Amino acid sequence: MAVLKYILRIILPTVFATTALSSCYSDFDPGIDSTPVLCMNATVTAGKPLQVELTRTWRWDESVEIDNSSIAVKDAVVKLYVNDQYTEDLVYREVETDFDPWIHDQRVLRVYCADNYVPASGDHIRLEALSEKYGYASAVESIPGSVTIDRIEPAVSAVSVAGNIYRFDLSLLIYFTDPDDLTNFYQLNVSSSPYLRDDKSEARSGFSSLTVDMSNEPLFTEHVSTLESVLAETWGYSFFSDRQISGQSYPLHIMIKDCEFYYSNPDNLPEYEDVGLDIDLMSLSESYYKHVLSVWEANDGLVGSLGSVGLGEIVPAYSNVSSRAGIVAGNSVASVRLSIPRLLKQHVDIDTQE
Repeated sequence: MAVLKYILRIILPTVFATTALSSCYSDFDPGIDSTPVLCMNATVTAGKPLQVELTRTWRWDESVEIDNSSIAVKDAVVKLYVNDQYTEDLVYREVETDFDPWIHDQRVLRVYCADNYVPASGDHIRLEALSEKYGYASAVESIPGSVTIDRIEPAVSAVSVAGNIYRFDLSLLIYFTDPDDLTNFYQLNVSSSPYLRDDKSEARSGFSSLTVDMSNEPLFTEHVSTLESVLAETWGYSFFSDRQISGQSYPLHIMIKDCEFYYSNPDNLPEYEDVGLDIDLMSLSESYYKHVLSVWEANDGLVGSLGSVGLGEIVPAYSNVSSRAGIVAGNSVASVRLSIPRLLKQHVDIDTQE
């Protein structure tokens, strides 16, 4: 079986790539004329401010700034309707953001904001945008209700201590109950909470490193076929439906490996006790789920991988926008923070470590 997997995952893709690239290279401009249209993107989260990004579409070979400044549409009229009632016109703003190394030097969000409306579970919204230069785009979306996290069962192992540094592995069972009256879609996010430090008191609390491993949870690969489980990339995806667990209580199994946690709290500051893992169970709209699934199919699924080297059809990203560019996606989030200092105190007296 191991030999078969090696042939399928290594040798066959290499043969395909060699065949596709065996001819002489030359510069090629297809000369395809395309008229830019409005692209609308928004993640509409219950309880969070509504912000909509409008850009124009662009050619693949066009130079585009990483912060989208060259493609942002700043003069459109964007109307918001909630439950079939006109609510307000959104206002264009350039919002300063904190530096994020994952998106390079982006410090400004160019978005249209709602001043009088905060999304709520169960709302049906419609966004209509009109630009004199790029035309019209609209999208309709519903915001699902949240599903609470019932409890978390953590299990710590392989604990070692060096001064104020604690190394360990952590297994999590995250229990929730799926409503049985609807078809539901989900995504799980697990991340470290912000690192806290006080140079005056030398207080420190937070992860310096960790690895989130979701490969042990079978629901996260329910969309993967048998062949794709051998050939396709499945790591890093945590979206799923309730088709296997409808109406049931279910524990999602997550491993947090190679944890290195720094803790020093000489003044017993309560906020330093609360640092740990942020666990978010997102309830997704059907459009949101279809979009995430299409992104996986395009980037890591078998059909998309073959299409990327000219051996199959290109898989387009799912869009619910009338211009077929962008996604307006609804979700609700249930969040729990797991305190690592309190958890470690059950295994080692962290207050007396030197």
